[in-house]
Amino acid sequence: MKKIRLDFVTNSSSTSYCLYGVFVDAKVFGIDENAEGFDCDNAYELMEKKVAELSALGVDVHAYEEGFEGAVGLDIKNMKETETLKQFKARAKNAVKKVVPGKADEVDLITEVFSQHY
Repeated sequence: MKKIRLDFVTNSSSTSYCLYGVFVDAKVFGIDENAEGFDCDNAYELMEKKVAELSALGVDVHAYEEGFEGAVGLDIKNMKETETLKQFKARAKNAVKKVVPGKADEVDLITEVFSQHY
């Protein structure tokens, strides 16, 4: 019998995820790295705060600390058992509309692996 892991897979060097959504830049998290007096520590705090706000709205966020970028939408693990793929994609599109309305039509499957630098 094979075991299949339905959650994200992680180890000390990398993390992977599968999400219906869009890639976003630092501005979505309220961060402008080109601003005068840019403070990296403050940027991390802003990012954590924004991720918490979006999570409270039902939006899944996979944020990369390096470059303050990420992806927003719905993680595939949050698909309901009774939900069709079409319904799930519609929910993902609505989640993206809450963050970046102009990108809602760009929602697509994102599978990503990135290194952890902790």
